[in-house]
Amino acid sequence: AAIRKKIYAGGHTATFTFSDVIGNSRTILDAVAVAKEFAVTDSSVLITGETGTGKEVFAQSIHNASKRSQKPFVAINCAALPPQILESELFGYVGGAFTGANQKGKPGLLEIAHGGTLFMDEIAEMDYAIQSKLLRVIQEKKVMRLGSDRVLPVDVRIIAATNKNLKQRVLERQFRADLYYRLNVLRLRLPPLRERREDIGQFARILLRRFEKNSVHTLQWKPESIDRLTQYEWPGNVRELQNTVERVVAVCRQDFITPELVTRMMRDDDADDPSGPFRIMPAAGSADEIRQALEKTRGKQLEAAKLLGISRSTLWRRMKTLGLRD
Repeated sequence: AAIRKKIYAGGHTATFTFSDVIGNSRTILDAVAVAKEFAVTDSSVLITGETGTGKEVFAQSIHNASKRSQKPFVAINCAALPPQILESELFGYVGGAFTGANQKGKPGLLEIAHGGTLFMDEIAEMDYAIQSKLLRVIQEKKVMRLGSDRVLPVDVRIIAATNKNLKQRVLERQFRADLYYRLNVLRLRLPPLRERREDIGQFARILLRRFEKNSVHTLQWKPESIDRLTQYEWPGNVRELQNTVERVVAVCRQDFITPELVTRMMRDDDADDPSGPFRIMPAAGSADEIRQALEKTRGKQLEAAKLLGISRSTLWRRMKTLGLRD
């Protein structure tokens, strides 16, 4: 069935389904329930959420649960290409349409996605002129290749995604209001990882099993390590968590993953970003936490720093900033 689907879809297939969505928190279960409702309709969907929250996973899952599941799922990142190339990729072109064009011409992604779904990631970055052309395609269900006057019918469901405030872009006249309302028929907000902390442990265990295939050890999380992961803000969300777990597996030389190693691996992400301090929620190293840690360790700064998951030098600087006496 999978091979047949791939043939029907011309190789453009969606691999994720709702069963691939990890987590049992109320926020993610609610998002899945809403997305499943959207899947049975044929209206445009706008998926919003921070970077790394799994927008394409949900887009593919919606496609695979829809009546279009046997047809192509085509994805494009609107921020990854210059406007001229994005335009030719979306709408296609005839031979000789512009300098450097393939003499045989090329179908656009709107044509390729006919009967299926076109997923447009980072839609907020689309050039204003291209927005106008896309709006016309959505309204008329027809497309014209660049350099051609031949009109081709297209039947495509649009799923767009953004990590920006698209309504604000409209107010700033950087995004067309009419296109915004065409795309925002159904809206799905994906929660950041910090709003579903109870799912972090499950993510960490699943990711560990995935990445430890490349390790000589059979690794296990110490409970304190899961606690450390759960306290972190995860500004990069699931993608950042995945990166951190992969890094932990790559450097761990023991059977158990310690909270100190977890802290060090998370801290690596901030090393090149002086404006990006190690982010723990609640913030590790608050005055009360430092006092408690020092009391527990009878004033031993090295042990207190370990309790807080920070280095001794960081603890010293934090104490100096907060005006705490040695």
